[in-house]
Amino acid sequence: MCQKTSLIFFYHRIILFWRCLFDHLRNCWEQTRNVELRRTLLLAIGMLRQDKAIDFLISLVAQGKDIDAKDAIAALAIYREDRKLWQRVDRASEQRANQLGL
Repeated sequence: MCQKTSLIFFYHRIILFWRCLFDHLRNCWEQTRNVELRRTLLLAIGMLRQDKAIDFLISLVAQGKDIDAKDAIAALAIYREDRKLWQRVDRASEQRANQLGL
């Protein structure tokens, strides 16, 4: 019984950690100015495979600085085979182009 309880507790801790990880990575990304570190943090965010992480990256594609938009697209490249998601990336890119008058 004790082992089962310990496993349940451990599982819940992992779930809590996983849910908080996006917020932590995004905060680190927002606070750093190092271009390579920012790029790496966006890749890590993309690898989370969480809806809010994907939404964040797509928002960067649509509205972020040029360098951040490019890095977000690179981070989302792991999803190229996911047609639905990649359509969202395409729409965000089109929205960006429209906003810039391209």
